[in-house]
Amino acid sequence: MIPEMGVLPHRVRIRRFETAASYAARLETVNDLSPGSLRVIARSLVSSRTAGGSIAVRTLDYSLESLLETSAGLAEGHFRRQRDLAGQAPDLPRYLCPYCAHGWVVEQFPHSHDYCCLKHRIWTGPGTSPLKLRRPSLAPASEQQAGPHLTTVSDDVLKAERWYRKLQTKGLASAALIAELAEMASRPGTSAAGLLTPENYPAVISIARLLNQHHFLQTLCAHPARSVQTVASAARDK
Repeated sequence: MIPEMGVLPHRVRIRRFETAASYAARLETVNDLSPGSLRVIARSLVSSRTAGGSIAVRTLDYSLESLLETSAGLAEGHFRRQRDLAGQAPDLPRYLCPYCAHGWVVEQFPHSHDYCCLKHRIWTGPGTSPLKLRRPSLAPASEQQAGPHLTTVSDDVLKAERWYRKLQTKGLASAALIAELAEMASRPGTSAAGLLTPENYPAVISIARLLNQHHFLQTLCAHPARSVQTVASAARDK
């Protein structure tokens, strides 16, 4: 059943960078609505304004965002602001740590603000499927038998994440730089080529730190060959 337009009786906390589609799915669950109900309403609102014809996907997305902002009591323009805050990043889905999300699957706008959860040691970088991020206790029995889906990270990855956040806050680790370093550190021919992974992350951030050290930049100008050896050593040691 689809309710008339108005404020939904039950709400859930929206999370940082959460997409409209993700939030709509969670609202449908807590309000006992059929999956996709809110998108159907959003489509009907667009259709009533366009007098028929095809509807662009982006137009429908905007309509859904506006509907959610009204029916869930969000500030007008919430999703636009979150999309702007997410910034430039590889166009791959991101998902919130499932423990931080209390078991929900929360899809986020693509972003490069972090790559793992420091509190729960869960890798959440781009390319991680929602199935992998499901808490084992919430997964069907058939999935539980396949083994744990959550990727807990090592101390080296946690250390790299802390350094990355410091660099990122200072504007010293752009998405473009990290993507280039990830490409260099990836194994050619693998499905993860060019993506950050728990395996290459410490090396990538170690090199990013080197590139922002003043004495290294001085050495780079004076002794390029020695600088290349230093970078190679940093990647190898990690």
